[in-house]
Amino acid sequence: MSGGNGVDIAAVYQLLSQVARTVNEHTHRLVNLEHGQATLRQTLTEYHASVMGHGILISQLEDRVRRIEQHLDLSPLA
Repeated sequence: MSGGNGVDIAAVYQLLSQVARTVNEHTHRLVNLEHGQATLRQTLTEYHASVMGHGILISQLEDRVRRIEQHLDLSPLA
């Protein structure tokens, strides 16, 4: 990595190029994660709003599903 007068500029450039590619890859992955997180948050918010809009609390949802399963003579999933 060193030439006649110190550090080899080509080697430094190559290392910086590799770092730049790695940073770009990480940035792309983070953008995908942010998009996925925003989509998940929106879906959960819409679900919660629809459940609350029908007068059902999330904490009561499991009991309601259990009663529906019993009424329809369905076996529980879990």
